[in-house]
Amino acid sequence: MGLFSGRAAGADEGRARVERARGKAAQAGVDVRGALAVGHMLDAGASVYLLVFPDRLELVSTGQIGLRTGAGRSTIALDQVRGVSARDGLLRGILMIDVGGTTVEFTTHRAAAEHLRALIAERLGKPAPSADLLRKLEELHRAGVLSDEEFQAKRAGLL
Repeated sequence: MGLFSGRAAGADEGRARVERARGKAAQAGVDVRGALAVGHMLDAGASVYLLVFPDRLELVSTGQIGLRTGAGRSTIALDQVRGVSARDGLLRGILMIDVGGTTVEFTTHRAAAEHLRALIAERLGKPAPSADLLRKLEELHRAGVLSDEEFQAKRAGLL
């Protein structure tokens, strides 16, 4: 449900939340190129982003506000992920990622948590496209060989 609205948060709201997180991550200097979706949470004053790629997940911390303390990036290959689920917390959604018996919890907006869960679960069932192929596509786009529309269509076809 929406926090105070009394209605269920829909898929459109989940997509909108992850797109806002993508923009926020890019403004914070996080490289989000090639990410299918981006989630955001605050952890003890630090912004933490979950980037979902076709072949991996990345957790990126920009550090505490105004500081670089705790900044870093961790990568989880999708073949290490055993399962993913989401549950409602008191005020937020909790995305739980099972990585070989260890659970990584990512707390975000409820609709965003469900959207990220569905996307990761979908990726677990699909083989990842070649990273080289995606990089080549990005290079062609940056060089101006592919328009924005062509790039998005080709990328969507690969993913």
